[in-house]
Amino acid sequence: METKLTHFHWLLYTDRLSNQKPYTGVCELWNYITGSNMLALERSHRFCVKFSQKLPPSAKNDISLFSLGVCSIESVIDYKKLQLLGQLCRLPCYYLAKKIFVYRLIHYSGGTGRQSLGFRPDMYRLLTKYNLSHFISEFIENGCFLTKNAWNTVLNRQLFLQDYWQMVKLIALR
Repeated sequence: METKLTHFHWLLYTDRLSNQKPYTGVCELWNYITGSNMLALERSHRFCVKFSQKLPPSAKNDISLFSLGVCSIESVIDYKKLQLLGQLCRLPCYYLAKKIFVYRLIHYSGGTGRQSLGFRPDMYRLLTKYNLSHFISEFIENGCFLTKNAWNTVLNRQLFLQDYWQMVKLIALR
């Protein structure tokens, strides 16, 4: 059975990945994605990217992603999760959700509530992966966090530029 995507499907796909739409909040809640699940997501992502360029499925993945300036789906998911973390940190203190978040964050960072799965361990893993741990440490110490624009700038620099340079290295090695 041949899979056919229309231009409408590509627009819907990219629309769901864009930052402006409110229904992109699905991937922030994926606390644990196995390697095989991430591989399936990456394959689907690369298929859609190749389709949008009218490239054959056998075309090189890194070239098709690089030519559109598209990063890996893992980076997009990590970006959305870290955006959610920023939203929670900037939430006004009178919200119950903020109080629960801060309590659990301090409880987890203090070493008393270690768990291997869930939102908090996933956030700490991502903050460590992208060298952003000092932002959450500062938040725990004095309650201050970056503005939305400043946090998005940091995330873009740390996540997408890292992805970009990895693609450049791969292409240069060919």
